[in-house]
Amino acid sequence: MRSRLFVFLLIIVLFSNTFFSSFRTEAQTDDSTEALKLKDYVKSTFFRLQDAERMGANVTLPAQELDMALQLIDQAEGNSSDSSLLSQASSIIENVNSSIPSLIKEGESRTLSTNVSLVSTIAFIAVTCAFVYLYLPRILWSSWAKYRANWRVRPS
Repeated sequence: MRSRLFVFLLIIVLFSNTFFSSFRTEAQTDDSTEALKLKDYVKSTFFRLQDAERMGANVTLPAQELDMALQLIDQAEGNSSDSSLLSQASSIIENVNSSIPSLIKEGESRTLSTNVSLVSTIAFIAVTCAFVYLYLPRILWSSWAKYRANWRVRPS
């Protein structure tokens, strides 16, 4: 639940950055256009990360890394002379983007194991119910008959 809230907040941050970046002037430097490209790359990576979460992967750490990359991009936009922040953000985004296929596999395996355990539990319950239905009356009546075998009925 906490990771979904974090992902929701990350979506809000992404869209608010996109909304407010549309009000900028036309005289943008190369760093700011690179920052916009990185933000678009963060968005596409985030949507892939969202797909991985739908498949059952734990995306808390990669989402936090994307948030850190967004913060670095915002710092680089505020400090236009520092392009090292943009390169750091780019490398973080690349790391997250490259980890998404392994996250998807992890999510698929987690979903598969959950489904297998669910099906096996249901099958166990069904088999137990069938054995109880079929054999409990026999066991009950045979034990009753053994317990009462020495009783004699006398006419009154």
